[in-house]
Amino acid sequence: SETIQPVNTSRDIMLCLDVSGSMTEVDVEVLTVFEELLKEFEGERIGLTIFNSSPVQIFPLTDDYPFVREHLQSIRESFDFVEQTPEHWVGTMNGNGASLIGDGLAACALAFDHPDDERSRSIIFATDNEINGASIVTLQEAAAYAKSVGVRVFSLNPVQGKDAEVSAELAEAAETTGGTAYGLRDTTTVEDIVAQVQEQEATALQGQAQVVWTDSPNLWIVVLMVSTLSFLVVLWRVRL
Repeated sequence: SETIQPVNTSRDIMLCLDVSGSMTEVDVEVLTVFEELLKEFEGERIGLTIFNSSPVQIFPLTDDYPFVREHLQSIRESFDFVEQTPEHWVGTMNGNGASLIGDGLAACALAFDHPDDERSRSIIFATDNEINGASIVTLQEAAAYAKSVGVRVFSLNPVQGKDAEVSAELAEAAETTGGTAYGLRDTTTVEDIVAQVQEQEATALQGQAQVVWTDSPNLWIVVLMVSTLSFLVVLWRVRL
């Protein structure tokens, strides 16, 4: 047997979606695009965290794309809900207020693992920044934390150009981390942002060591075979 160390060369992308009522159309678009982009991903690890007054991790960073697709589709379909409590509401309204984006962004930044590895880490942060209530962490504090752990934030702002103050706050937060803020309703699409994320150099993540059993003969078997062959040759010569 031998021990091998699998290597997963990838980028880490955390989807961070504000699921307050005003964000429904934007979230559906983001989730739909990512379902399509999964066909093109090769090794990227994807995670999904949603928030309103409180954040909820739907799934952690993973490259199990059938699993990712199932959960993206489930959450997307929950926006067209008929049940009393749709899936994207569960756990997201435990705080006081709504659309607490500082807390949401902080939760997303905390979701990245392997902190000691050099990784390409990005958050796609979709929110209209319509805060209602007091968050535990401000947007600026969350952005500063993201920067400190090497996470770039790409914000999607569907109201960019309509509310200059809101847009400026999101832009400042994204730029603090080395990322960029976009207005979703102009020329930018989710796919454009993902293309930028993929331009970053991928880094190797060591997987869990695995023991692999092989049929290679051990040295003692080889020695025994050679000895047996030598004995047969001697016996044949004696008979002659």
